[in-house]
Amino acid sequence: MYLGIDLGTSNSVIAGIIDGDVKIFRPVDGGEVLPSVIFFDKRGHRLYGRRAYDQAMLQPDAVAMGFKRLMGTATPIQIPATGMTLTSEECTAEILRQLLGQAATETGNAPIHGAVVTIPAAFNQLQREATMRAATLAGLSNVTLLQEPIAAAMSALGAQRRSGQYLIYDLGGGTFDLALVDAVEGKINVVAHQGINMLGGRDFDRMLVNEIVRPWLVTNFDMPENFQRDKQYHRLIRIAHLAAEKAKIDLSTLEQAVIFASSDEVRLTDNSGADIFLEVSVTRKQYEDLIREPIMQTIELTRQVMEENNYKHEDVDKIIFIGGPSRTPLIRQMVAGELGVQTDLKVDPLTSVAIGAAHYAATYQWGGQTPQPGVPAEARPRTPPDVVPDE
Repeated sequence: MYLGIDLGTSNSVIAGIIDGDVKIFRPVDGGEVLPSVIFFDKRGHRLYGRRAYDQAMLQPDAVAMGFKRLMGTATPIQIPATGMTLTSEECTAEILRQLLGQAATETGNAPIHGAVVTIPAAFNQLQREATMRAATLAGLSNVTLLQEPIAAAMSALGAQRRSGQYLIYDLGGGTFDLALVDAVEGKINVVAHQGINMLGGRDFDRMLVNEIVRPWLVTNFDMPENFQRDKQYHRLIRIAHLAAEKAKIDLSTLEQAVIFASSDEVRLTDNSGADIFLEVSVTRKQYEDLIREPIMQTIELTRQVMEENNYKHEDVDKIIFIGGPSRTPLIRQMVAGELGVQTDLKVDPLTSVAIGAAHYAATYQWGGQTPQPGVPAEARPRTPPDVVPDE
């Protein structure tokens, strides 16, 4: 079988192509995506995915998450509850192993002929190399990399053999990626691609904590000055980010949500000895006002890419949204309205990158192997500069 892996900051997905058919291999909890989270207990046991994420509110100091943003850097991943220190590559390899385990469970350990791991368009060479090392550490030998917006384009356009000019707008948990693609009967040519490494859903969580949660805490509790810098309150800040993320997701469908964590979860007191808790109401309008500026950054970058390649809004058929945060109603409204381009709402923002990567894996020349039957040969993309081969 051929595998496509969307290795995300917040969630990861694995898809495979077997006898020409594409399949999402799901986690054991039944969800489509695996949260990119690892929980460590003091006895050396580890939990992954949704089970690890559920522990994050209770034991945030025992959880590793968001490590994709540190790929290619020397910044360690500290697990204070256990005294462990890991690298981002080691954590990434752990998630890859879980994904491979999902595929093995559903296929009975079918042999892997090739695997494609996706990366943000803005990843530099150090980040690419770190991703390859993580893949090798996870046990993948026949592996290559593909940029996320290109994988999304293959999923959205190649399978339907559609023709046209498209913008792939990929806003994930940690990065923003953009690709301008030209498709002719499913054959994809990437005209241009760009990205912003540190712009994604986690930055929106941070804005909610800084602008909504912190003032509420100062108003309702006897907090030290600059308490967020006090090591004693690191636990509170981590819990606040997790609670803000949940509220942010609720605001995609609700007009108001609550950033909530009980005193039993926080387990801290203020200067007066009062138990600290979180119960902060936030409206969709408040959230939208916070994220308008970063959304405009993505729109300006999109305009720049279009102008540099002599594209006008009437030249683009549709915008295809990828990534969980792109489901935010304001994002879809602003991007479509500012650019004057229709949106394609048929593509699943969470699974399309993995599916596109699996299609690429099935058409890639793996050491002279014949591509998988059932996948159109004309969907085969060019190798450089979109792929970094395993050297």
